Amino acid sequence: MEICTSHYNEDLEWLHESEFPVTVIGHEGEAPHTFKNSHVIPNLGYELSSYLYFILTRWDTLPEFTVFLHGHENAWHQKGQESLLERIRRANTGKYKYIPLNNMYVSKFFVGQCEFGKKIIEIFKHMYGRDIPHHVFMPMSNQCIVHTSLIKKYPKDMYENLYNFILSMNQSDSHTCADTGDILFTLLYSNLKCVPHDLIFYPREDFFDPPLDQPFILYDVV
Repeated sequence: MEICTSHYNEDLEWLHESEFPVTVIGHEGEAPHTFKNSHVIPNLGYELSSYLYFILTRWDTLPEFTVFLHGHENAWHQKGQESLLERIRRANTGKYKYIPLNNMYVSKFFVGQCEFGKKIIEIFKHMYGRDIPHHVFMPMSNQCIVHTSLIKKYPKDMYENLYNFILSMNQSDSHTCADTGDILFTLLYSNLKCVPHDLIFYPREDFFDPPLDQPFILYDVV
């Protein structure tokens, strides 16, 4: 298992406590840090560009499990009492190949009723060549553990096309582009069908041992 963390101005010192190797994929203009295994990419696409860069550059040497993380140790979307590193240690990777690390989920309907909704619908179609699902139930703010077999279930050129699309965007749209990454990872790596009945079965109580606290669920229409 290895950690890929996206970085800009977060304090990464907490990751020195990790027993897993850490690769920092920073964005141009990033704050200084002390990790030697690091790369710097254009400041577009937030964590999604960092994750895609790691996948592309490590395609032939991907670890069995990759932990995709933001650079911060704590955030509003990380619900639970334990540290994020402790949560990673407790992840039930013996049973699951995709494990969301944030104990906060959103049930989101895309109808284009606001400007953000219209923009994310447009960008999703450009990125993935398909319409966005009308309803998505997903973990928020894209931090997860993914087995290499799920990553390589899809061709390398798909990831290359996505990464190049992000780099072609203007700065004002790159945040919206990153938001579609939450949906992308859920659709690619989970078993969700993105229909309401999945609310009954997900999130799994045994993603972690012992289980996390009851997840927080938000409902949103955009």
